[in-house]
Amino acid sequence: MNIFKKIPAFLIILTLGFLVYGCAGTEEDPQPNSGQNGNGGTPTPTVTNCTDPLATNYNQDATDDDCSCTYNTNGSVSETLPTSFTKKAVIEYVTATWCGYCPETSEHVQTTATTRQDQAYPITLFLSNNLETNMSTYISQTFAVNAIPKYIVNRKKINNQFLQSGNPDRFVKNIVGNSTTVGLALETALTSNNEIEVLVYTGVQAEGKYLIHVVLTEDGMTGYPQTNYYNNDSGSNYYQKGDPIVDYVHNSVQLATLTDLAGFEVPGCGLTAGSTYKRMFKLETMPGKMQNKDNLKIVAFVADKDTGEILNAQSVKVGQSHNWD
Repeated sequence: MNIFKKIPAFLIILTLGFLVYGCAGTEEDPQPNSGQNGNGGTPTPTVTNCTDPLATNYNQDATDDDCSCTYNTNGSVSETLPTSFTKKAVIEYVTATWCGYCPETSEHVQTTATTRQDQAYPITLFLSNNLETNMSTYISQTFAVNAIPKYIVNRKKINNQFLQSGNPDRFVKNIVGNSTTVGLALETALTSNNEIEVLVYTGVQAEGKYLIHVVLTEDGMTGYPQTNYYNNDSGSNYYQKGDPIVDYVHNSVQLATLTDLAGFEVPGCGLTAGSTYKRMFKLETMPGKMQNKDNLKIVAFVADKDTGEILNAQSVKVGQSHNWD
């Protein structure tokens, strides 16, 4: 029996309309916000103050950093900016334990760092086994590394390309020691809880847009045999060292980043000429591959936000500090 025969037509239409339009799911069309809160009130106010949770005067309600953050410091860094800064170089070196041609380039990179001590800072990035990190992958993909060994100096193009090979000193010598308008100073500490704290001071003498990067490295790492294609090359320093070199020592191995891979953006208050910006970064858990706390170093650098080029850098052993220079 058809029950709709006994129901007036207009009731059927009303009932079907309710079913279609009144119960068709639970989502609603988005409504314009107009910058107000959900109850139609006034816009959420901007609170300008210290936004760093690690600062002594952190304001949890702050939405806009005003460079007012204060920290418990050891007093090793001057609050007065020098009139200029000395430029340093960062060598981001991409290698692998299975790379038979890498030992000689690794030696060149480390020799450059030793010869130009406190001027050139290597960061060794592995594309193999347990030494590979998210930064290794990031650099490899960002700069399209399709063959190794390769390195990048200050993330800038040299001879119209980022990736270089051979001895990096030929490029580094033309960078370091020059005057630049961006500088860094560092205070680092290893806490009783095995946490690493890094207070980065960024000073600028020219207006710009800047990103801070903080990287943890370790020297003297062993237990990762290195493939060696020079084992039968009598003219190489790696002649008859074995293939692989079982007791090979890896230096400047990148273990962790204390900032996002894309860097930490300096707020507007720290971008104008003559300004200083301070920010603390913390590594709460030591990397599992870490072997010796005494061999840990921090490499911090400032990059141009628009171009990505590293403008200056600073490095210290964990637990030490470095003033402006």
